[in-house]
Amino acid sequence: MMDEELEEKTVNRAAREGDILSLKTLLENGADLDCRDNRGWYPIHEAAFGGHTECLQTLLNHENCCVNWEGFQKETPLYVAVKACNESCVNVLLSHQADPNILNHMEESPLYQAVLQGSMNMVEKLLRHGGNADQKQYTGDAPLHVAASNGNLGIVKLLLEYGAIQDTVSDFNMTPLFLSARFGHAHVLSYLIGSAKAAGQGYLVDKQAEDGATPLYLSAQNGNSDCVQILLKEGADPHFKTSEKDCEAMPLHAAVQFAHKECVGLLCDVTDIDLCCKCAVGTPLKFAINDQNNGDCLKQLIERGYDINSQSVTYHGLENSIFTRPFQKSCTEFTFLTWTLLSNYHGSTAYPNMVKILLDSGAHVNSTKDTELPPLLAAIIRHVGKDILELLITYGADVEVHHPSVRIIDNMSMALKLALMVKNLTAVRVLLEHNVTPPNPQYSQGREREIMMIFWHRCYQHTGETTSGKARSLWSPKGLKHLSRCKIRRSLGTTKFKERLSQLSTCQPPILPHLMMDYLEYKYELGE
Repeated sequence: MMDEELEEKTVNRAAREGDILSLKTLLENGADLDCRDNRGWYPIHEAAFGGHTECLQTLLNHENCCVNWEGFQKETPLYVAVKACNESCVNVLLSHQADPNILNHMEESPLYQAVLQGSMNMVEKLLRHGGNADQKQYTGDAPLHVAASNGNLGIVKLLLEYGAIQDTVSDFNMTPLFLSARFGHAHVLSYLIGSAKAAGQGYLVDKQAEDGATPLYLSAQNGNSDCVQILLKEGADPHFKTSEKDCEAMPLHAAVQFAHKECVGLLCDVTDIDLCCKCAVGTPLKFAINDQNNGDCLKQLIERGYDINSQSVTYHGLENSIFTRPFQKSCTEFTFLTWTLLSNYHGSTAYPNMVKILLDSGAHVNSTKDTELPPLLAAIIRHVGKDILELLITYGADVEVHHPSVRIIDNMSMALKLALMVKNLTAVRVLLEHNVTPPNPQYSQGREREIMMIFWHRCYQHTGETTSGKARSLWSPKGLKHLSRCKIRRSLGTTKFKERLSQLSTCQPPILPHLMMDYLEYKYELGE
C-alpha cells in the first residue's frame, strides 16, 4: 500500500471497511484505538457492526482495546453486533468476556435485541454467557414479552428454561401471556398457559392489564378466534370488564364492535346476557348496529336472546331538530330500530339489510310508549330512501302517528307534518300513497300557509292526482260524514290508495258506489 493512501486511512475507516491490511499497518505504526466518530463509536464498534471478524479479532488482541467501550447512546460492540445479526462477531466478543448485560440509552440489553431479531442462536449464546433473561427496557418489556409478541415459541421456551419470570409485567401491566393472545399466537399462548399452570400461576389466564382488559378481551378485539377458543377451554372468565370510566365492556362487546363473527359465536355461548347488558357501554347490539356491514354479528346476538327492543340507547342529535321542546324532552328512549335509522343514513348498500334484519326479528315498528321516538319519524328526519320508508310501512308503521306532547291542527299525521317541515318530498309522496290524511292548507297562517299550499299541489302531482280547482276547506266543520271518510281511508291498509280504490271499483257488484269513491278522493272539495 502506498504511503499516501495509508495517510488517508484511519483506524475507524479501516475497521468499517474490513481492510485488515491497512488496520494492521496503522496499529503497527502506533495509531490510536480510542478515536471516535460522530456517533461515539470506536473502531471496535465499526468492525462488530460491519461483520468484519478478522478486524474485530485484531482490535481485541491489542492491549489498549476495551471490549465494552460504549458509544454516545451507550451501545457496546456486543449490542451493535447483535443488532446487525453478525453472529460470528458476537462469538468473538463473548470469547473476550464482553458483558451481555450492559444497557443502551433505551435500557435495552444485547439479549433483548437478540430476541427482537428472532435469532435463537444468539439468544442461547447470550444466556449461556450470563445474559439476564428478565432485564427490562424502558417500557417495562422483558425479553419474554418480545418473544411472546413475535410468536417465537423456540425463544419463549429457551427464556423460560433459563429462568425467565412468566408473571413479569410491562408498564401497562401486560404479561407475556397477554401479548401472545393479543397478537394471535395460539401456539405460544397454549404453551405459556401450560407453563403457568405447572408453576401454580394459572391466574395469568385472566390477569388484567392496566385498563382492565384480559387476554380474552384482546383476543376477541383482534379477531383471534383460535386464542379465544384456547382461553375459554382453559377456564378464562368472559365476564371480566375493562375498567375505563363509562366505557367498561366485556370481551363480547369487543368482538362485536370489530365484527369478528367467529369470536362472537364462541363468546355468546358462555356470556351471561344480563351481566353483559349491565356494562357501562350497554348491550353489544349497539356495536353491531354501529357497523352497517355487521349483519352476521347482529343475527347471532338476536338468535342468542339479546333484546332488540331494549331501551338502552341514547342519541344526542335531536337538540336542534324541528321538534318542539316538550317532544325533545319526552322522547328520551330509542329502540335499536330507531337508532339505526337515525345513525346510519349514509347510503350504504348494507343499511337496508340491517333494517330488515331488525324488522324480521320482531323490532317494534311503532313506539310502545310516549318516551320513545317512533321509527317512522326517525326515517323521515334522515331522509332515508323510499325503499326503507315502504319497508317500515309494510311491517306496520303507523302513518297517522301522533304524540301527546305535539299539537297538530286538524289531526294531521305527525309524520306528514314532519315530512313537510324538513322538505322531504319523497316521504310526503310515500305517506300519501299509503293513505295518510292529507293536510289542509287553509288552517295554516302566513308564510307557512303558502309553503303548505305549494306542498299540497306538489304532493298531489307526485301521486298522480289532479289538483284542478281551488283547494277548499276540507274538514271544517268536522262532520260525521268527513270523519267516516277518514276512517274508511285509514282502513284500506298500506296498499297505494288509488290502486286500492281501482280494485274496489272493478269488483262485481261494486263494493263502494262511485259517489262514495269520489268523496273518498276529495273530488267534491277540489271542485272536480
